[in-house]
Amino acid sequence: MQTLMFGAFPEHVRQIWGVPWSAAREREFRALLAVVLAASRVLPARVRMIPEARAALEV
Repeated sequence: MQTLMFGAFPEHVRQIWGVPWSAAREREFRALLAVVLAASRVLPARVRMIPEARAALEV
């Protein structure tokens, strides 16, 4: 979870926060992101979204 969270921030922000980042962690982030994006394309909205989001979007 931390890899997805911190990977979304620019490198300079991770440096300010003292988050160690390596090439291996970057590869892990990109692989996890690819899985999340692929899953979001095939899962129905009722699975992807929390109830409040579905209600707001009337999905």
